[in-house]
Amino acid sequence: MIFRSRRSSGFTLIELITVITIIGVLAVVVGPRFASSDVYEERTFLDDLSAALQYARAKAAGSGCITQVDFTSSGFTVSVDSDCN
Repeated sequence: MIFRSRRSSGFTLIELITVITIIGVLAVVVGPRFASSDVYEERTFLDDLSAALQYARAKAAGSGCITQVDFTSSGFTVSVDSDCN
């Protein structure tokens, strides 16, 4: 009886399933980080705005002067009337 040796070409089913599983795990772990970069920037802006509003409120209450928060297309500024006019 003569046996022919099989040439190994291609991938086995186990190798294919392993690679697909690894790609799936990476997509689940890394994917949301790229998708949520806008959410992170928005959250940072809101935290900065909250801190600025608290600062403006404390300055107005402590000094009795007019304190103003101006919104622009690039962000916001806090102005305090130093001579209370």
